[in-house]
Amino acid sequence: DASPAQRDRKRYSTPAPQTGPDDLAMRSGLALDGASLIAVKKVYVDPFGDDPIGKQFRDQLTSALRANRRFTLTTTRDEADAVLKGKITTTRSEQVSAIVRLVNAKGEVLWPPKGPVTGKQYQGPVAIITSQIARDLLADMDKAERK
Repeated sequence: DASPAQRDRKRYSTPAPQTGPDDLAMRSGLALDGASLIAVKKVYVDPFGDDPIGKQFRDQLTSALRANRRFTLTTTRDEADAVLKGKITTTRSEQVSAIVRLVNAKGEVLWPPKGPVTGKQYQGPVAIITSQIARDLLADMDKAERK
């Protein structure tokens, strides 16, 4: 019998399509199929849209994550152990709302470690949110290693 968390994960997760070049679950070049949070060494940051705010968000998030050197950021999904993905919406001038999560090749949410499968939510200016996401992810990785 599945735990409540497993049932929620099934209920709220949307399975990846089984065709197409971007299908994360079907990648052949993946280093770790079922990577846990502490095993993640290479991360790909998914695009957050083609509009200027989406590109700015991804660029700033990538810079914030790269500054730590805990893991390597890859240029393609195929090279990565996990993918940082999510979505942003502009709430008002200079303000965005973001939901982000780190998933492994099987589509399992590695981060946030507890809570909604959809991801961790943030609101505010892009520069502040992207720095906070990087801090939160790295802090949770440190916590996982200490367990």
